[in-house]
Amino acid sequence: MKIDIIPGTINDAERLLNFYENLLSEHLPFIMNNPTPTLEQEIQFIKNHDGKASLILLAVNNKEVVGMCNFRIGSHHQLSHACSLIGIAIAKDFRRLGIGTKLLTAVENWCKDNSICRLDFEVVEGNPAIAFYQNLGYQIEGRKRSAIKIGKELKDFIIMAKLLA
Repeated sequence: MKIDIIPGTINDAERLLNFYENLLSEHLPFIMNNPTPTLEQEIQFIKNHDGKASLILLAVNNKEVVGMCNFRIGSHHQLSHACSLIGIAIAKDFRRLGIGTKLLTAVENWCKDNSICRLDFEVVEGNPAIAFYQNLGYQIEGRKRSAIKIGKELKDFIIMAKLLA
């Protein structure tokens, strides 16, 4: 299996939409449950990631999107040294194969190439990926109490970050 990590473009909109539809069909408790976007909405989502202040990276196997992540640099000049991971997801049949590590390594390399020294994100408490992030050097910095409602239950967001050399 050969996984390529590439920047997402509008040419990837249909493949990314298919990936997202499959992901939503799993009803995972740690994925934001949004309605499936239209193709036009997916194209706009990709266009909103200009490659300068924000970017989508895709993990591709034989032209199929099997993973994705998106991230954004702080919008204020005093926050321009920091980048926030907005989301990361891997297709069900491709989990635990190192694709998440490849995506995060690519994000970290992009950050370093763009003079970004901090990468942070929020994770729903109880998400088993927290241990994965910790193994990659991310640390828990805090929490947002009762930040998300999953079903009828309020859960905290765990704030994690890594300072990049």
